[in-house]
Amino acid sequence: MSARIDKPPSLTCVITIPGLPVSQARPRFARLPNGVRTYNTPEVTNYRALVQMCAAQAEGKPKKPWDCPLAMSIHVFVPRPKSRPKREQFPDRKPDLDNLAKLLCDALEGIIYTNDSRVITLLTQKSYDANPRVTVDIAPVEVTS
Repeated sequence: MSARIDKPPSLTCVITIPGLPVSQARPRFARLPNGVRTYNTPEVTNYRALVQMCAAQAEGKPKKPWDCPLAMSIHVFVPRPKSRPKREQFPDRKPDLDNLAKLLCDALEGIIYTNDSRVITLLTQKSYDANPRVTVDIAPVEVTS
C-alpha cells in the first residue's frame, strides 16, 4: 500500500500561528497529599491555546473534524540570532521539531481531525525569517493499494 499525496486545493487547511514557537516540554509533577499531579508549564498551555484559536479561524478548516488519512506539513520560521553567520541557511538550535510537532498534533485534535493518529505523512522544516511564525498545511490523502 502506498500513500499518494494528491490533495485538491479546496481540501487543504492552512493554519498560521504568529510569534515564536514553543515546543512541548516534559510534563511537570506536583506532590499532593493524596498523590501526584502532572501539569504543563504555563508557556506550553498558552501556546496550545493560541494554536487552537488559530486553527478555529483557519483557511480551509473542515466543518467537522476529518476522520481519514492525512498529510501534514509544518514549516517553522525563527529569527536569525545576530551571533549566527548569514551563510547558515537553517537553524540547528531550539525549538526541537519533534516536540513542536507533538504539541501541534495534540492541539489540533478535535478541531481539524478526530485523532492525531490519522496523520500518516508528516513533513517538518525550520528556516530563518525576520517574522517568526509556524505554518501548518493539512490535507486528506488518497491511499491506493
